[in-house]
Amino acid sequence: MKQNKHTLFNVRVLTLMALSIAINFLGGTIALWLRLPIYLDSIGTIFAGALGGPIIGLLTGLSSGVLSGVTTDIFSLYYAPVQIVTGVMAGLLLQGKIIKRGSWKLPGLALLVSLPGTVAASFITVRLFGGITSSGSSMI
Repeated sequence: MKQNKHTLFNVRVLTLMALSIAINFLGGTIALWLRLPIYLDSIGTIFAGALGGPIIGLLTGLSSGVLSGVTTDIFSLYYAPVQIVTGVMAGLLLQGKIIKRGSWKLPGLALLVSLPGTVAASFITVRLFGGITSSGSSMI
């Protein structure tokens, strides 16, 4: 049976996105339940962006933000732009790059991927919520 390359590619992309959304949902839910002062809901977005590119990162971030928002944490809907920015930055900077162990570029890439999302999240937190959200970092 001959398989179409586009179909196989689409199945791989959808599988990558589904796995990444599940990782985001699980990480975000654990951080919310345990009131951890860290955000674990972007791990899958970075993973999807790095492997699939900026569009896949964008769609994964948006989907996981909406899923978390309608199921466990309504605040996730407001922070969906942060997921989008993180996914796009991960896709632009990390797609197709093999990061070697001990690479000196890793801290710089991590900063470039995370800084735009941090700025967006800070703006959303202050502007919409007065600096207080449902996460554990609001308790600090």
